Amino acid sequence: MLSQYGLMAFLKAFKKSEPQFKNEEFFHDYAVAGYSHCCDWLGKPPDPEWTFKLIPWHRSMCARDSLNHRYLLMICDSDGSEAICRRIGHEMYHRVTWRRSGLRSQLWTNEMLACAVSDHIMNLHGMENYVHAAEQVCVSSNKLDTVRLRNIHSPRRLGEITRTSTSYPQDFGRDLIRLANALMALCGWESFVALGTKPTLADWMCEMSPQLQHAVNAVLGFEEPKMELISADLEAQFLHYKTFGRALYWIGEFHYAVEGLQIARDRRPSDAETHLYLANALWYANRRQEAMHTLRRGLKIVPSSQEMQHTLNDYARGDGDI
Repeated sequence: MLSQYGLMAFLKAFKKSEPQFKNEEFFHDYAVAGYSHCCDWLGKPPDPEWTFKLIPWHRSMCARDSLNHRYLLMICDSDGSEAICRRIGHEMYHRVTWRRSGLRSQLWTNEMLACAVSDHIMNLHGMENYVHAAEQVCVSSNKLDTVRLRNIHSPRRLGEITRTSTSYPQDFGRDLIRLANALMALCGWESFVALGTKPTLADWMCEMSPQLQHAVNAVLGFEEPKMELISADLEAQFLHYKTFGRALYWIGEFHYAVEGLQIARDRRPSDAETHLYLANALWYANRRQEAMHTLRRGLKIVPSSQEMQHTLNDYARGDGDI
């Protein structure tokens, strides 16, 4: 966030150089589409009449220009068009939610939603391969410390526009993406993004089933994961433990992830996707022979799966970055 003094200094420097993106029209159209998506998911901002301007910069941030009734989306213009689109979506989320209170006022929720919204916009615009590759880089053998993540505060100071980084802790962005993917595995997109419209976590979770509430609390570090068979319905068990196991995989709880995914596999042995998820969890739990065996079983179900074949090839090389 910039103070008005800092913003005036930036605008003075900007007017001298007037930088533009090489593909200005494309990125502007993408930003307009991103604004529309954010409004659909999170509701219109309280100042919809305010315009926005994209500005190539050495770092990405969003600033509110009260003198000209507009938002400045300063976007780092390195690393290619897909990376730029990802940053535009991230900052557009901040533009739409700028004047909101509630959960989005907490740093971890706000930045996690910005990352997830940006990636979801990219998925809708044909860049899902880029998003998938970026997400896989975030997978880690380390357990995610969600309690620490939820207690990180913004290091930014008012008027500061010359810093090249925001000094967030190492892997802060990757950890947020891991947590976002875990929650989306449990709740689905629509329920997940509703976080940005709720005043508290309790308000967000109040309509969830007891099983889902426990799973969310376990992912957020409020409870230890439990694999109790609450429902007698086998299909309900399959769906719950498949998503719960996948969520636990994302936060590095591989022992619990394996336990949950094994229950899901046993309830529906013909589901190839569950075999893939279980194989990945076994691999990171250092049970690698079991991982390869599970993956081969999955390939018998869907022999044409390129993802499983590529993963098996990585296993055979002993490559842990799957």
